[in-house]
Amino acid sequence: MVVVKLRFKRERFTPLTNSQWEVIEKTIDNGRKRKHSLRAVVNGILKITRTGTQWRNLEESPCVYPGWPSLYYYFRKWQQNGVWSAVLSLLVEQERQRQGRPAKASAGR
Repeated sequence: MVVVKLRFKRERFTPLTNSQWEVIEKTIDNGRKRKHSLRAVVNGILKITRTGTQWRNLEESPCVYPGWPSLYYYFRKWQQNGVWSAVLSLLVEQERQRQGRPAKASAGR
């Protein structure tokens, strides 16, 4: 039997820090009152995408994440109206600037 060691180690999921949330919150929050915290919703979505778990298998803990139907609702809503793409683009631009590169990629011009 051949044992193959992977070259990378998958890190455990960690929730958003306060500074990370401040960046994302500006794009997502429109000031409406909600039943669930948007931060908990984003953390739940990120956990699902990071760990690869199924929506229904996310542990339901009211103090940690809302139920999977709420997470899926926000994920689909943000995906369809372009909010999720805007958040990802914003994060890529900020990371490029942090690395001292232009905010927009020059490839394809």
